[in-house]
Amino acid sequence: MLTVNMGVPKFEGGGLTAWRTLVDLHGDDLTDAIAQTRASLSDWGEGPLKKVPAPYGAAHPHADLLKCRSLILDAPLGEAWQAEGQALPGAIMARCAGMVPVWRLLNAHLR
Repeated sequence: MLTVNMGVPKFEGGGLTAWRTLVDLHGDDLTDAIAQTRASLSDWGEGPLKKVPAPYGAAHPHADLLKCRSLILDAPLGEAWQAEGQALPGAIMARCAGMVPVWRLLNAHLR
């Protein structure tokens, strides 16, 4: 199956701190944006931590994202593009366009 991926394969140093701040302060916006993509979190990149990092508690509403050391989204194209007679480049572009809200959040907060 053809999949479009987007994200950051490894957060390091200041990027990891910025990621955790993004999740802490804008986690609802991030989860909403991810949900809009109809993509799933990939297992590519750095694996998650076993525990939520300090100073965040295990009860944090976005504990799963705080444990992430990478963020990569898997967005399968499926087979619908073939049935609809859509060209592959158009299907890829449409899938990429659907991930723009996540990209905007990452771009705004991970500099």
